[in-house]
Amino acid sequence: MKLDLEEKDFLQEIINFKIINRKDIEERYGFNHLKYMILKFNKIFRIFDEEGIHDNSNYIYYFGNYTTKIFKLESQDKKLKMTYRRELIELFLLFSEKKLSIYRILKKMHLNEDEKNKIKRDVYKVLFKYKIKYSEYKDFEDIKELFQTKGYKINKVREQFLVEILSKRLEREKNDIYSENFYLENLELTLNTKNITYIKKILFSYLDEKTVINSIKEKYQILTKFLMNLKNQKSKIKKENFVKNQIQKEYFKMVEKILKKEEIEFYPKIIKDIYKKVEKNLKEEKEKDEVESINNKINEHLTQENSIEDKIELYKIEEKRRKHNNQEFIDKRIKKIYVFPSEIKRTKTLILMDVEENNISRIFSEIQKMAGFLEIVKVSKLSEFKKSINKTEKRYEQIVIVSTSNRINDMKNFSKIPVYLLSVGNLKSSMTSVKRKDYLIGKILILEDLIKEYQALISEREASIRLIKRNKRRKEKELQKKKKLLEIKSKIERMRKQKK
Repeated sequence: MKLDLEEKDFLQEIINFKIINRKDIEERYGFNHLKYMILKFNKIFRIFDEEGIHDNSNYIYYFGNYTTKIFKLESQDKKLKMTYRRELIELFLLFSEKKLSIYRILKKMHLNEDEKNKIKRDVYKVLFKYKIKYSEYKDFEDIKELFQTKGYKINKVREQFLVEILSKRLEREKNDIYSENFYLENLELTLNTKNITYIKKILFSYLDEKTVINSIKEKYQILTKFLMNLKNQKSKIKKENFVKNQIQKEYFKMVEKILKKEEIEFYPKIIKDIYKKVEKNLKEEKEKDEVESINNKINEHLTQENSIEDKIELYKIEEKRRKHNNQEFIDKRIKKIYVFPSEIKRTKTLILMDVEENNISRIFSEIQKMAGFLEIVKVSKLSEFKKSINKTEKRYEQIVIVSTSNRINDMKNFSKIPVYLLSVGNLKSSMTSVKRKDYLIGKILILEDLIKEYQALISEREASIRLIKRNKRRKEKELQKKKKLLEIKSKIERMRKQKK
């Protein structure tokens, strides 16, 4: 029994996070038969003597262990799944210099001509995403104009697509899976790039070492712009006009490694354009560490909380039945309440921030104020957090990742601690304070429901385990009594025989 790349992505997420929203996973992965996939996964878990995945109408959850053996099961199937076919077709549509031909796609994907209808459906589906009919699409040259007529900016669409694809495909363990390698090969060919993984490694190492850029999404935005413009020969810069000081020399040294690997002899303008962004985020010797400042305040607050028990602020959805035009409807409103910390169960939480440096303090303070059900014991940057969570971790009972990304798939959670993703990707600086607050409250209420669900499941599970253990002990006692009675009966029989 083998797993393909799509199935491994899903397993990685559920094994790390322990509980995920069923609707969310179905939408993001496009799984039509999730029930049968879970049955397949559970068969594999039984092979490795591990506990299986559980599910209900709203959630999918896992109480077992993280095992690397599962991820070594590689699919031998050379045919790409629907998700990957459509991603590749969208890549060709947005970046290829040739028309999106059905026969060309069949050839590129090494498919037989009898699979033409399947690819045709995929092409129609991809074009439908951008409100384009296949009859409207003539050649690659008119794609920019065609997108504009549909209300899209082609460069913005390309950038958004590439950020999502690169973060999904490169932010995970390296595999030898056919679908992944095939996808990267086509990505490199379409973008006219030799080694995307090498460029990502060199660029991200520089950003981690020399800048305060810690958001995964922000890093991938820089990588995307770099890749999209690396081979642009229309605008070049002179090396001597670029290198001025030591910091710039370090940046340019990193760039030259990439240019050498890619066999590029000129200096693209994008090198200077990206440096303008990097320059604003260079590390300074006396820089103020926002996270350290937050942790100092948390420690002060925890000390005060032990001596003075102040009420904390919580939010809940209040439902009221109302009538309008002789019809009854449910009116949902968010209500603010105040309670003492001792009145609710607060879970020790580690917060991992994966947002832009200049937004860390503001976003954290907003979340801290609204999420009173969390007992925040520490805050850290995701980029500085050791991605492997130890089995014996006891400092906190759960982890919440606050991120501008929609997925985090490079963690290894060997513990029983649940991990939750609080995605704030649509939180814009242009939002009014009211809209911003409503957006965050909505996200936090979803997070609270997820945490409550997991805690309820854990309580049910522990109660079941206790009941099973109690019944087992009772059975063992009954068996021991039965055994003793049999021994006594046997002894009496022997004594009777001896008297005779």
